Amino acid sequence: MAEIAAFRGSRYDGARVAIDDVVSPPYDVLGDDDVRALRARSPYNAVRVDVPETMGSVDPSVSPLEAADDAYARAAAAFRRWHDEGILVRDGTPSIYLLEHAYRGLDGFERLRQGAVARLRLTDFSEGVVLPHEKTHAGPKVDRLSLLRATRAGMSQVFMLYPDDDGAVTAAMAAAADAAFGGPAAAQVAHDRDGNTHRLARLSGVTAAHLCDLLRGQTLIIADGHHRYETAVHYRDERRAVGDSSADWLMVYLCSMNDPG
Repeated sequence: MAEIAAFRGSRYDGARVAIDDVVSPPYDVLGDDDVRALRARSPYNAVRVDVPETMGSVDPSVSPLEAADDAYARAAAAFRRWHDEGILVRDGTPSIYLLEHAYRGLDGFERLRQGAVARLRLTDFSEGVVLPHEKTHAGPKVDRLSLLRATRAGMSQVFMLYPDDDGAVTAAMAAAADAAFGGPAAAQVAHDRDGNTHRLARLSGVTAAHLCDLLRGQTLIIADGHHRYETAVHYRDERRAVGDSSADWLMVYLCSMNDPG
């Protein structure tokens, strides 16, 4: 069954950067022009660590393979430097993170999707805990594995759905959201390039533990992120082979299949 737990996430310090300038869509929906535009918005835009730059500043005498390796090393160095500079701050308490996404659908109607970012113990597809529905390709997995090896951190969540037929998780999450988003300055807010609004609030302690308990045992379906998931399992096995179990978990975004958003 799915094992869900809180974790100590790293988040941007809103007093140091403008959140709208540093957020980025996932790596796999970005073209070259998108990446350049996001890089230009801020020296701390997430794309700088999630989409390592392999062209442009590389010495022509360097082989393509060496250039790629150097790009992942630069991404990892930037990730460490942002923590050292206080641009990114790691939370001191294990938490799960409520995420609300307000957007206008293609039909013109406003919708709100609510989910939670947590960590999931990785399992093989053969165990039936996590279900895929797409075939994957070698190229993106090589890229994501190189990034994982260099940074030893998850840069973007795998989007997962769970059934919640009785509505228990949805009700608990809605109650937690009312409390978390109700207070002053309780949430971080970002607006993306499509004009959508994202709100993030941190939950810890008893509330986080209760939501993790409700989510435990669910069957999870990957909505987006098959390459990232398979890569994480591969990386887990690499680390286990050298006696390291720190890669047994993956950061995921969990959303109910019954959520109207």
